[in-house]
Amino acid sequence: MVEEKITFIITSVIYFPDKKLSYTDTRSAFTPEQRIVQTMETIKSIRSKLPLASIVLIEMGRQKNIDSSLINAVDKYIYNGNNLFVQWAAGSKYKGLGEAAGLLFASKKIEQINSDIFFKISGRYFLNDGFNINYWQGNHFFFRKYADGISTRLYAFHSSLFSHWTKAIRKSLLLLYKGKSIEDVLPLFINKSLVKEISTLGVSGTIGPSGEFFSE
Repeated sequence: MVEEKITFIITSVIYFPDKKLSYTDTRSAFTPEQRIVQTMETIKSIRSKLPLASIVLIEMGRQKNIDSSLINAVDKYIYNGNNLFVQWAAGSKYKGLGEAAGLLFASKKIEQINSDIFFKISGRYFLNDGFNINYWQGNHFFFRKYADGISTRLYAFHSSLFSHWTKAIRKSLLLLYKGKSIEDVLPLFINKSLVKEISTLGVSGTIGPSGEFFSE
């Protein structure tokens, strides 16, 4: 596994719209400046554990010119907050809709990266001591399951499943628009036989709206 080419995709909304979410009036307990510091910790944690991994930062917020230290710390910076659909979705009351739109419209650029496995990590979360790259082996989707849903803070998939992943995201859009969570919707469109369950992801961070610290 250590010889495989690994890419981390970080989804980020640094400069967020001042709008309510479907489940809370507080969109973020943190300022853009704090979110920049937290996202830098995301990057540092990846570099610390997997120094040869490529890191892609997808920014869906209202400003393209975020802190240069963030842009310089990653291998590829993709800004699609100026795409009208992404802008609308990221500003909607449904958080998962914004993430799905951002990933979908960045997918063609991500697919060009020569990688064996892709990790998706939510911005501001970081890899902790429980992360073990050896758990993520094989031609699978790797998820931590919760009842009928999954955690989308950190998951991964083999590069051979890239088109399967993008199709699942595309099929999820309607249900996300109707208010369903991406944690519940995304696994509906992924072949269960391709999924390998990860019991400990090895990721920590603070939940945006509440500021509550969380690890899984």
